Amino acid sequence: PLLPVLFLVSASSAGLAATLIVAREVPDTKVYKKTDLALIALEIFLLLTFYITVNSIYFSGNMGIVFWLGVVVIGLIIPLALTIYALLKHKNWTVPICTAVIVGGFCLRYFIIYAGQLY
Repeated sequence: PLLPVLFLVSASSAGLAATLIVAREVPDTKVYKKTDLALIALEIFLLLTFYITVNSIYFSGNMGIVFWLGVVVIGLIIPLALTIYALLKHKNWTVPICTAVIVGGFCLRYFIIYAGQLY
């Protein structure tokens, strides 16, 4: 039952990121950025739970690179850190942050579907 929730949260985060890219010139998107920050934090929690409950063979080899680099680093850690910094320092880094979120969402889907077929 964890996987559908993870996909839903990831899709919501990626969809909000795509919306923020389109609306990057709108002056007040702070609420949406904070919502995306909360979704990223929830996704980290769900991925941690997923990592604990699934066999470790999925997180090694080529699929391990996709998971650790694509999903965790590019899709979660970098956007989380940059969003916090941008909100605190009033910077507008919408496009790089949201692009990383979308790439991470794609990597998550690729990882789940492809690794499931491999093992």
